[in-house]
Amino acid sequence: MSADPAPKHGLILAVNAGSSSLKISLFKRDGASSESPHDIVDLLLTSTITNISQPPASFSFQLASHAEGREAKKEPVKSIKDHASAFQHFLDYLKREASIDRSEIVHICHRVVHGGDYFEPVIITDESYHYIERLSDLAPLHNGGALSVMKACIQELPNANSIAYFDTSFHRTMPQHISMYPIRQDIAKKRGLKKYGFHGLSSPSWARQVPSNNYAFVFTS
Repeated sequence: MSADPAPKHGLILAVNAGSSSLKISLFKRDGASSESPHDIVDLLLTSTITNISQPPASFSFQLASHAEGREAKKEPVKSIKDHASAFQHFLDYLKREASIDRSEIVHICHRVVHGGDYFEPVIITDESYHYIERLSDLAPLHNGGALSVMKACIQELPNANSIAYFDTSFHRTMPQHISMYPIRQDIAKKRGLKKYGFHGLSSPSWARQVPSNNYAFVFTS
């Protein structure tokens, strides 16, 4: 696994591996314009695979209004057995029905539930992959699926960067007396047992939508 820089122009996948689902969005990155210093990102399509652990899995594929191809709505797919085969089915469908080749994808953004001591997004390398793998006991229903998709991305999209974004990052400023469990601290530190906080990638959106002068949020897990 390498961390070579990927092109600034190209397609971006956003991948969210749940305990028994896989949600994918594909965007086109056009770079900055004369009117804005920020990159312009255009949504091309979305895909959802559900019931992965209770086959047959259900596959949906929805195109943006300006995109071309064949959509799918809750089609049963017997070949999907796990998150890796679900991702492979998506790539095959992407090429076959939307005429988009996987080689056009330059970045894959993975939502990862548990990042441990990673507080910022990280490019997936051997080191970061194995670190996230060691956290699987702390998020057994989610980190395993995310790792499976990461490995599939590295195998099927070797020239793209896989980048992990963590739900736990949002809560990194939680005070120690709040995050600490009332147990022996030598055991807690050895096993990484503390309140990390979850759903952090969606928390900023909630905070923006609810007036701060009317409500107060406390995020603990």
